[in-house]
Amino acid sequence: AMARGKGSRSSAALARGRAERKVQPPLVWADDGLSFRIDQEAAGMTDDTVDDWVAALEGALDEALGARPAAPPGGRPVCSIADFSHNALGDRGLRRILDVFAKKRLTVRVLRLFKSGISDSGAEALAKLLRRLPKPMEELHASRNRISARGAVALLCAAAAACPSGAQPTWLRLENNCIDWEPVLKQLEAQKIRWAASESRQASDGRGSGGGEKRGPPRAG
Repeated sequence: AMARGKGSRSSAALARGRAERKVQPPLVWADDGLSFRIDQEAAGMTDDTVDDWVAALEGALDEALGARPAAPPGGRPVCSIADFSHNALGDRGLRRILDVFAKKRLTVRVLRLFKSGISDSGAEALAKLLRRLPKPMEELHASRNRISARGAVALLCAAAAACPSGAQPTWLRLENNCIDWEPVLKQLEAQKIRWAASESRQASDGRGSGGGEKRGPPRAG
């Protein structure tokens, strides 16, 4: 009986330790102290647990770089990759994370949100962030969610608006969602938004203007 009791206490302590580690954002900083990665893939995050993680993220950023709202663009933190794939974030959880990115005025180069329970509300929050980032996002991976044509239009229009003329377009992955592409492409054409589709970011360096049977997700630019 005592052995079982000790084992139970050890298991409980181990579970608490794992839970405590989960809310600590694993920020991996570069040597210059101005860029970092976030790796939260399949970390068990939900919209119920994200608040603790967000608080820890803000604390880690403030501790590493200080709260410097007046810092020049070169002095702001840059997130090279933020990976939240395979979590049950939902729209609320995603918005909480995006609020921190906007508040800290982070440049986010690559954002991964595969299979994260995102619908059009989350897509529209992403679109808002795309327009507010100090520099255009390079890649946004949002496949295997619940985004419809409404969310796709919001994302593509925002990505195009945030991309300066002649710059590399944002690579959007939107496959395996709930998107009817016909009305999406009609809206892009009506708004004269340039786009291209290909199997990978490296596979296509040209840009289309809508229409055609092209495989892969659109790139807006």
